[in-house]
Amino acid sequence: QRTKGIFIFSTIHNQLVVGPTALDQESRTDRSVDREVAKELDKCIQRVLPQLDVEASYVGEYVGIRPGTDQRDYQIHLYPQKNWIAVAGI
Repeated sequence: QRTKGIFIFSTIHNQLVVGPTALDQESRTDRSVDREVAKELDKCIQRVLPQLDVEASYVGEYVGIRPGTDQRDYQIHLYPQKNWIAVAGI
């Protein structure tokens, strides 16, 4: 399994976010948005919320590289005595 899937969630500012994807890429510096991937994400949100006007609701795009891990699942460690949560592979 390569990915946990694509999520649709609301921010504290009442904006919808759709993603992430888990696509391999060669470059560590390329921050361009792949138009085909963006179209696929639009289709995902329209399947869940068909009444949503994607064009009118558009705020922006985010592109980034997530650090890899050799573990299959997310790494989440709680340190309550230090008021600290460490996460990786997300």
